[in-house]
Order: sequence, then structure tokens, then C-alpha cells
Amino acid sequence: MTDDFELSRRKALAALGTIGVASAGAGLGTSAYFSDQETFENNSLTAGELDMHIGWESHYSDWSPDEDDGLEGDVTMGNDQPVGLPTQNSSLISVANTSDAQQFLNNTEVDQFPNGTTTFDDAAEMNGCDVLADGADESPAVIDLDDVKPGDFGEVTFSFALCDNPGFVWMNGGLVEARENGLTEPEADDPDEEGPEDEVSDDVETSQVELLDEVRTALWYDDGDNLQEGDGTVTGGAADVVIVADGSGSVTNDSTKFQALQDGAEALVDAVGSNVNVGFVPFSNSANVVSSLTDSKSTTKTEIQDDSNYPGGGTDIGDGIDTGQNHLTGPAGRSGVDKVLVVLTNGVSSSGRSESTAAKDAGTTIYGIAYGDGADQNLIEDISSPPKTDDGSIDDQDEFAFIADQTDISSVFSGIGGQISVGGETVFFEGSLREALIELDPDTAADRNQGIPLAGDISAEAGGGTGRNCFSGGGLVHSVGFAWWLPTNHANEIQGDSVSFDLGFYTEQCRHNDGEGMNNAGVAVNQTDDDAT
Repeated sequence: MTDDFELSRRKALAALGTIGVASAGAGLGTSAYFSDQETFENNSLTAGELDMHIGWESHYSDWSPDEDDGLEGDVTMGNDQPVGLPTQNSSLISVANTSDAQQFLNNTEVDQFPNGTTTFDDAAEMNGCDVLADGADESPAVIDLDDVKPGDFGEVTFSFALCDNPGFVWMNGGLVEARENGLTEPEADDPDEEGPEDEVSDDVETSQVELLDEVRTALWYDDGDNLQEGDGTVTGGAADVVIVADGSGSVTNDSTKFQALQDGAEALVDAVGSNVNVGFVPFSNSANVVSSLTDSKSTTKTEIQDDSNYPGGGTDIGDGIDTGQNHLTGPAGRSGVDKVLVVLTNGVSSSGRSESTAAKDAGTTIYGIAYGDGADQNLIEDISSPPKTDDGSIDDQDEFAFIADQTDISSVFSGIGGQISVGGETVFFEGSLREALIELDPDTAADRNQGIPLAGDISAEAGGGTGRNCFSGGGLVHSVGFAWWLPTNHANEIQGDSVSFDLGFYTEQCRHNDGEGMNNAGVAVNQTDDDAT
């Protein structure tokens, strides 16, 4: 057989058939003229992980004179200025703008964990499994105050990341101890004072310690900057979203960058909740609606992955924004839901600013993504919704503008989708400390198997489960804000009262689960899960 002999599979089978007949006729039996063996060695199965890493930053305002250091404007009581604290709807104080609010929070910072981790507002650019702590059993108390006065308030931003697999997450907690600590003379004379002066209780529902009812609390999904933004109205995350993506030659001619963009846009579709409709508008020299607003994720993702929808050519981002906005407000758009454009460009364009201004003036929120080294950050900063710094480059103050490359574009898109799905920084609980601890306390009979279920950033289906959204893994940082305040309109019944309580988070894998919660047993420090009762 010569080196240049070629034999196709079809010819080989035909030859074997002929030889087999001849051999059999000669009484010699059949012979294997061709043989081959393929070996797949070193097969292995490795279990995945579901490991939560956590951190926090806490703040406390006791009206010390240095709390307004560095502010451009004044701090005023009530909500007469644009930005309120501790939450927008429950403003004990208000300041002139977001920059002043951030400075106020810097001035009132009390503690952080892990030490050296200041804020998590650049969460899209960090891996939480690298910077957050693996458990907090050895950590200090998050809130530890011994002389709270009427008008005092504080805030804690809890940040967590799931390493490896996606998971459902609950926030939980419970009362450790409530004490009356005796009665002062004015406290005893107050008509609202109840219960014995020596009361010590760990039952949040029956305790008569008044501080449980006078302290107010709020919980919201935060972007990591410790500030609750927006009007606080819970919308259920209902929104119409159009992805406006750069399909110019600078993207399509680089196959790796092009595929990463498509996968990233698909990640946003997977991340949004069931009450979000998504459309898709690629642009180059002009723009076209290739996928109309729909709740069918598969339909939108099919059009995103269709290479023929990206024509190549120039970068007319203005036409992309106009086309996307017209679609949002046209017959395909729904009334009474949030309107959102997610705009990505890889290059530079002379258009886009006036079109984005018109869209924002009409009530549309615009997220901007500068994709790759050639992207015009100044343009993206200008077209994105405020707050922003307008300094020509995207930084932590630009809350709707992002920088991404092909390695992290999916996580940026997914994070935006998650923020849209939970209605931005909407407050999902507000009430007294007693009411909060009741809701946070795991109780199967009360249908809160692990506390308060949190709305994740990806659909359950994308994580392999069913039911409510779960949280993406891989180290993406997620944040929840917890605020407390003691209103000024109280009497003397809380003097000397003290309350201690636990706060925490619980996670279960998303895959093959429905988000209802499995294990209702608490696990204490130095106790294994098998011992829990």
C-alpha cells in the first residue's frame, strides 16, 4: 500500500463486504482487514460548589458636627431636597445631590468587612470570591450602638457573591434578646410604657420592649453604593427593554469580540424576570428592529445569535437610540411599565447625544456600555442616565454607564438585567424592627421557609431551576441595603431599652430546585449541618 493510497469510509465498507463473502466461500472464515480503537482515558466527575462569600459596609449618623464636611450644599431635616437619607421615601434628612449623599455616607462610615473593602459600587468589575470573606463567624457586630437618640439613623450594605454555581438566596435573621433594663422616672410615667421593668425576652412576637416597635427599618436591592435611590415604589420589575447593540465592522470583523457581545446580550435576556419584555436593535450605518418586544426569551436570543442581523459598516448610534426609543413607545410597548434602553458601542460616533436626551426626557432609562478599547467613554457617559460625573471617563459615580471587554461583557449585561428585574433600587420591605425580625425569622408554618426570599439577577431557568429568579454564580457581587432609624416623634417609653438581633443570608443551589427552600434547620457557630435541629 503506497503512501498516497486513499480509501473513503464508503469504499472501505464495500471492500470489507466483498472480502467477507470471498473468505466465507473459501471456508476460511471472515477476517478483520481493518481495525481501530479509540480510548477515552482519565474520565472524572468533580462536584461543583455553592459557597457564599460576604462583606458589608455600615454607617451611623448621630448628628456629630463633622457629618457635613465636604458637602457642596446643606443638610436639611425632612425631604425638601432631591436626595433623602436613610431612604428616599423615608427621609430623616435630605441633601442637594447624589455626590453630597456619598460624601455624607463617607463621613458617617463606622465599619467594614473585610477590612480595606470600602465600597462595592464597582461590583461589575470585581470577583466577589476574591475580595469578600468566606463566612463571617469571626467578624465583629455589624450594628453595635449603646446610646441611640431620637433622629439617629444608620445603614448597612450587605454584599455577597456565590462562587461557582447559581443559587436561590434568602435574607434571614431573628431576635436574640430584648431587655427593658429597668424604668427611668420619665419612662415609667409614659402612658405607652408596658410590661415589667425586668423583662428579658427572646420572643419577638410577644416581647413588650417598646424599642422593637419604635425603630423603623427598610430593605432594598442596592447597587453597592450604600444609597437607596429612586422613589422606592415597588413595581415588580415590570419593564420594556430594548438592547441597542453596535453591529459595525469594528465588532463583526473580530469573531471573538463579536461572539462575546452576542453571548453578553443573551445573558441580559436570561437575567430579566418574567415581567420584562425584551427587544433587539443592532445598528451600524443605520438601525433595524430585528426582534420586537416580547416575553419569549428564545425568540430574542435567536435573533441576537443570528450573524446576518449585524450588517457591518459604520457606527450611527443616534439612529440606534432613535429606533429603540420609537419601538419602546410604539404599538409593541406596554403602558404603565418602565422603559429601558441598553446601549452598547465599540467605537466613536458623532451622533447619540441629542437622541439620548430626547429619550431620557420622555422617561426612558438608558444604560450605556463602552465595549473595548476603542469605545468612546465620553459619549457613553453622556448618553447614560444620571447620576453621573460628566468628566469624560466612566467611574464609580456613573451609575448607569459601564466599561466592558470580551472577558466580562456577559457579567455586565447580566448585572444590568438583574437591576432592571428588581425595579432598580426599590424598597422590598419597610416596617418596624419587630416586623422586620418576624419576616426575617425562618418559619415554615408562616410560609417563610428561610426568611425573606430575594429576587435574583437571572431567571431560574437560566440557573437550571424553576420558580423565582436565582442569583448568578462565578463571583458576581450582589448587594442588599438595610436601613434603620429612630423617628423624632416618640415619647419616653424607649429609655434604657436594648435589643440584640441576628442578620444573615441563606442560599441553595438553583439547579433542580424551585426556590421554596429545603432545610429549615438553623446551624449555629461550631455546629455541623447534620447536628442542626
